[in-house]
Amino acid sequence: MSATSPTPAREALPATLLIAAGILLATLLAYLPALFAGTIWDDDSYLTRNPLVQSGWDGLRRIWFTTESPQYYPLVFTTFWIEHKLWGLAPFGYHLVNVLLHAANAILVWRVARLLNLPAAAAIGAVFALHPVHVESVAWITERKNVLSGLFFLLSLRALLRWNAGAGARSYAAGTLWFLAALGSKSVTAMLAPSLPLLFWLQRGRLSRAAILAVIPLFVIGAAKGLLTAYLEADKVGASGAEWSQTFLERAALIAPSAYVFYAQKILWPYPLLFVYPRWDLAQATPAWYLPLVLSAAALIVTIAYRKRWGCGPLVAILFAAFNLFPALGFLNVYPHRYSFVADHFQYLGSLGFIALFVAIGHRLLRERVGAGPGASAAALCAVCAALGIATFAQSRHYDSERTLYVHTLRYNPNATLALINYANILREDANRATGADRERLRREALALFERAAQFEMSRFEALTGMGTAYFDAQMPTQAIEHFERALPIAPAGSVTAHNNLALALDAAGRTDEALALLEKAAALKPAFPTTWYNLSTVLLRAGRADEAASAAGQACSLAPDAFGLRVHLARLLMKAGRNADAAETYDRALQQRPDAQDVRYERVLAHFEAGRYGPAVRAALAELSARPGDLRMTTQLIWMLAVCPDAEVRDPKRAQALAAILNRMGTDGAPSAVLDALAAAAAADGDFSTALRLVRSAVEMAQREQNAEREAAARAREALYAERRAFVHTARP
Repeated sequence: MSATSPTPAREALPATLLIAAGILLATLLAYLPALFAGTIWDDDSYLTRNPLVQSGWDGLRRIWFTTESPQYYPLVFTTFWIEHKLWGLAPFGYHLVNVLLHAANAILVWRVARLLNLPAAAAIGAVFALHPVHVESVAWITERKNVLSGLFFLLSLRALLRWNAGAGARSYAAGTLWFLAALGSKSVTAMLAPSLPLLFWLQRGRLSRAAILAVIPLFVIGAAKGLLTAYLEADKVGASGAEWSQTFLERAALIAPSAYVFYAQKILWPYPLLFVYPRWDLAQATPAWYLPLVLSAAALIVTIAYRKRWGCGPLVAILFAAFNLFPALGFLNVYPHRYSFVADHFQYLGSLGFIALFVAIGHRLLRERVGAGPGASAAALCAVCAALGIATFAQSRHYDSERTLYVHTLRYNPNATLALINYANILREDANRATGADRERLRREALALFERAAQFEMSRFEALTGMGTAYFDAQMPTQAIEHFERALPIAPAGSVTAHNNLALALDAAGRTDEALALLEKAAALKPAFPTTWYNLSTVLLRAGRADEAASAAGQACSLAPDAFGLRVHLARLLMKAGRNADAAETYDRALQQRPDAQDVRYERVLAHFEAGRYGPAVRAALAELSARPGDLRMTTQLIWMLAVCPDAEVRDPKRAQALAAILNRMGTDGAPSAVLDALAAAAAADGDFSTALRLVRSAVEMAQREQNAEREAAARAREALYAERRAFVHTARP
């Protein structure tokens, strides 16, 4: 693995196209299961529940000019924003883009390897494309940041290598722009800057003063972006606390060399590949744990000592891997280290050093030791690529869903706390959807996983919270309170989730005053947390304090203005509080976010009518029925409004009766109490009080069956009116 000349020989265009097409086709086939996979861990915060991605132009602005995203990777979230406008949240499109980006990266790896005059350059690209260690980066939508930043990293590297070979300032400018794009996709690409002197040296056999000066601005830019990401990782993502309390000596002598050797070994023998690997317990370290440090140091010493015999290629390869793995080797706090010090997606770019080295060694052994000719070498490469492709195909199947991923992980790492907690939550949700014996079995399985996770200090809070939630779902508030109370003292600093969980359980147990006190404490501790205000509004409503409930909901909505559900919740509470005009305006704003929300469209009509905006309410109902003529709920509401409206210009008893006749022909036996009540009002408005009495009495009976005390009381009041041959007339409550 050595440089022979600064300018490689040009390949014939047909051969170039054939190799590129082969890499693309092989990648698509190997990742076929991933194309049809769903979403997994973190895909919610990055995509499926990311309001910035799902918003309009303002979301795009906030992606670029705020730090509201999980990390400041604006190009990644911009691709998600564009794709969301094209195919919504359907996973296939996002997976396809990831696979195509990975294939493009593999082709670029081949072209860069040619610029560096590496032996078997096409083989390096093919192995990169098909190696199963990259499945985590490709099949996981969230890791768009890896494949997209990899594209820009390699484009930048290619342009800068061309500049180093004498291509001129335009290539350097292009390389700088691609480098900025790479940083806008993932900060680990900053390690291109310290890697460049090595690659320039490998390419030309020397390192010019101009090359050194050219790297300096890239190094400064990369360092600045890296510092920003490190700050966000600790301050926003949560990479701080006891899990990151290792000393520098532990990081340098144990974690970093162990991780480096681990990644090299996974390139040579990629089995098993796990979403979460066992986390090394440094307290149990023995002298044998220092073997990776010895091996790493030995590799460095040997490649330096044999540089004249082997060339600088092996030395550059191991250093390139070390540089590009550096952000994940334990010296910097990154959130996934909470669960494991190693992860497959950490070595997407760092693997290039190992792959180039191992391919070069294999190529040399075949040619010089075995004496294999081009045909035999090609056959060996095909065999290796076929084995890697089959392994990638199999590994991709584990990423079909969170369920399959966690089952596979727990098979090889039964103490993976992330998998234990998340799989237990999946089973808990399964139990909520199941019935009878299946429900109890699934709940027991979930609780058993939570119990196992609770044995580990780092996951005890999540495990106790999960158990409490499982009991809460089962309507067992006493047991839920017990587990939530155990979780409260060990809650993460700054978190008020435990307060919220315990408050809801206390409310369910009838201890409403305690629940309200706890929620008010949570709101004081973290006033910018909308969930607390939402929960406070629901408990206040159940306590009969509708005005205060609406105020709390308004606070939640102001903190999360893009949350459609919160806005609708606020509108409903405003109606409960009798603030119908405010409710109508709130519904209007909600429908600007989600015009297709049919239930909300109905409620908006009702709010406008209750607020005394009779004309707009009736016109809106007519428009809805024009679009959906068979909508029973809207038809019922229109009948009601036309019958009881106090505005003579809007009230139309004849039309109400005509619509009522349509419903009557369909039969009123078993009809909901609201329908019967509306039909009675239409009959009374038209002077047919005998029919009105019959229908309103049926409405009373149906309301009793529905256990709707409010509807029953209202129908009884109207029954008294109809008995006196008086129609009901609506009274507005703005």
